[in-house]
Amino acid sequence: DPANNIDDRIATVAGIIPDALGEITISLTATDRNNRHAICLGAMQMDEIPEQAPIVFLEEPTDQTVVEYRPATFQVEVDSTPPYTVQWFQDGEAIPDANEFTYTIDIVTPDLDGAVFSVTVSNLLYSATSGAAVLTVAPDVSAPILLTVRSTNGYTIELAFDELLDSDTVGAVDNYVVNEGAVTVNSAELDEDGRTVILMLSERLNAAFDVSVAGVQDMAGNPLAAGAAAAGQVLPEVLLFDFGSGGTPTTDDPNNTWNNITESVGASDSGQLLNLMTTDGRTTDIDLVMLIHFNGANQSGTLEFDRFPTDATRDSLFGNTETFSGRSDVFPSFKLTGLDPLLTYVFTFYASRMGIRDNRETGYTLTGANSGFAALDVAANIEKVVTAAGIEPDAGGEITISLAPTANNNNAYHFTYLGVMKVEPTPESAGD
Repeated sequence: DPANNIDDRIATVAGIIPDALGEITISLTATDRNNRHAICLGAMQMDEIPEQAPIVFLEEPTDQTVVEYRPATFQVEVDSTPPYTVQWFQDGEAIPDANEFTYTIDIVTPDLDGAVFSVTVSNLLYSATSGAAVLTVAPDVSAPILLTVRSTNGYTIELAFDELLDSDTVGAVDNYVVNEGAVTVNSAELDEDGRTVILMLSERLNAAFDVSVAGVQDMAGNPLAAGAAAAGQVLPEVLLFDFGSGGTPTTDDPNNTWNNITESVGASDSGQLLNLMTTDGRTTDIDLVMLIHFNGANQSGTLEFDRFPTDATRDSLFGNTETFSGRSDVFPSFKLTGLDPLLTYVFTFYASRMGIRDNRETGYTLTGANSGFAALDVAANIEKVVTAAGIEPDAGGEITISLAPTANNNNAYHFTYLGVMKVEPTPESAGD
């Protein structure tokens, strides 16, 4: 239908074979839905298709028995000539958006018992339909199991279960007892995955804790076994960053995982490093996003500071005010996103530029819901670090870090540097 069509609708006919004279005739006519009887043709593209082979199934969907509220997956494999068009069917009806060689039902509900699944695979000339597979849904008679508990900030606890839970039974705070009732649970919510319960606490935990749970049911109505409990440890998300030409590998620091902000990331206004890693190797939802680039990398740092590995201290990324390497007014800036708005953070900065005598003091300004500042003269620096404490993320969980020369910086180019940055939640005692 060309009415009001801009660029999202085309019509395709495949597999047309010329007659013995090498001719194909194209005719236009109004369809039954055409209420103005005007017909149009604006463009036509004709492609020769490669020789097509019939569709042969190497693997077809098989019958499955799945416990209710668990996932089920059907898959096929064919041998033929691509490109392929795939369509899955349930009881003879096409399933919307089921167009891959694998089809997964995330949650098998009881009403799917006895459902029949098949798939049609086509190329540009041939089409074939697989055999049918019957899905049998078995009742769930097993109680849910509490697998683990953990906390990364002390204010919330995540309880992981082995199956989907009934959301109506999750929200009652009386179902959860933390540290034998010494810590009050303010709220309980079911996470999007359906298997994780998040508890919000009245006060911050700072060490080991235990949780007991009762009254929670799975989606089939099976209650959690009596006496379900688990112990956990508050594991704060501590992050280490190496800014420089290379990075800090595990071989250089086997005790810590580093996030390496290399020159290719830092020298771009759009550079980013996603899903940052904690020092103990856990993946987070925290990202580093460049806002204003660094100029490049300097590799004249110290190798004598034993607090950080040499791969981290020997180089740094730099900015500059006056023109250097074709760039001027380089005031590097980046932000951390995905931080916990419930926490405040301590930032530690380090950089080293050996073999010089002028002052190259760099100011680090941090901006979130509040702000902070620290300054470090990196000239001939071996072991000096500076910190900015009590920095709060904004409502979106972001803190911006900006570099600029201080008034003490008397270098002709007003170089600024960043080699190492450590980010950690403010310890509970320091936050009280």
